[in-house]
Amino acid sequence: MVATSLKPKLLGGSISNCREHLRPHFPLSEPSEWISIRASSRQFCSELVTFHQDEFHTLCIRDSSEECLPWLKGLRFASQRMKNLNTLNILLAHRPWMINQDTIKSLTNAPLGRDKWSVPELVHAIILLSHYHAFACFAKGCGFLQPIAEITPKNHSNLKGRESSPDITTNDELSGTGTPLEGHAPSHHNNASHDTGLQVQSILQKMETLSANRAELEIDELKRRFEDIKSQATNEDFESPSTDDDSNKMKMIHTLIYSDQDTLEYVDFISRENPGQYSTHRMNDFSWKIHGFPTAESLYNEDICRSLDDKFDIISNLTYMTIGKYTSVDTTMFRRSVQNYIQCLYGIRQDDYDYGEVNELLPRPLKKYIKTLCCYPDRCQLSDYQSIMTDFLDSEKVHVCLLACEAKFEASLIYALRGISQYFSGSR
Repeated sequence: MVATSLKPKLLGGSISNCREHLRPHFPLSEPSEWISIRASSRQFCSELVTFHQDEFHTLCIRDSSEECLPWLKGLRFASQRMKNLNTLNILLAHRPWMINQDTIKSLTNAPLGRDKWSVPELVHAIILLSHYHAFACFAKGCGFLQPIAEITPKNHSNLKGRESSPDITTNDELSGTGTPLEGHAPSHHNNASHDTGLQVQSILQKMETLSANRAELEIDELKRRFEDIKSQATNEDFESPSTDDDSNKMKMIHTLIYSDQDTLEYVDFISRENPGQYSTHRMNDFSWKIHGFPTAESLYNEDICRSLDDKFDIISNLTYMTIGKYTSVDTTMFRRSVQNYIQCLYGIRQDDYDYGEVNELLPRPLKKYIKTLCCYPDRCQLSDYQSIMTDFLDSEKVHVCLLACEAKFEASLIYALRGISQYFSGSR
């Protein structure tokens, strides 16, 4: 709620989207909250796990489904049908590029009829799992699971009037390199010195230079720049979360009961096993908009899929024409670099995008943070969040995290729905 108060246009859509996915009359016969628990636990988000445990308990009592209550003790108490989702849950959370038609077939062709999944049920489960993986990353990455006194923006009162403007501005309405905004209250913290490479004025100058010097690049050069970014992403050190603290130990235990293979986590795409089998995914071959959305819509629910598509568009295009203290700014280039960098981490390449822009617009501290946010959310620290983008408004920092997490969400859907398309092609 703190995040959506900073970006009020997202509040209605986000709540509506979650509620619709969890409505009981959709394909799943079991309580959907169980899948929310499984997804949140995979990202070690104990706070969300606790919330959905309470919801699951309430739904089981309300719907006379008390036979499902033992599931709250852990994965080994669940039905075999629900246990069968474990591999899909793990792959969606950490290595979605490994999902293929065999992943789908293993669920639709279970030995016993009662354990089988229909494809519409799988689409529902995939959307739920992917949504809560991304949501857990967002919640942990923005520090919203810290004590509320620590994370309430000091300048929130200054933002309320300005950031509740009635309309979202689209990219076509933007122009200019920016003019200073009076009364600006940036997100300064004591660690600002760590963020010297990410000053708003520097970003503005780089966007202006890139726009002025944009040239048509050969396909091979575009591919080379993508490979450079992919290689650079492996050169980061990520500290494991401390297990010395008793509260951290309890949180880990609390989440691990809902999943096995707890040591399996994200690996850099360039370091993946079987690179010949799991090649770089070209967005032209299978994208959400052109391929994934129609596939999901035909198998699941048209209204839900359309609301998902609208949500992706809103978060990608949302702007108040500001960046830090500057107004009348087209931030499209910066926003696109955040999303394309995250999807690059999962092996997805936009054929016509110049990945050189990522290095120009996203300094290493920011790239490292949004990679941690999406790939290792249990390692996010509030101090790290506070030390990046120090010239940004708090709402703008939240928007960057949203862009990153929605890019992860979309990447998961692309790979999973591609697997479903392969499944149907192979069945013919």
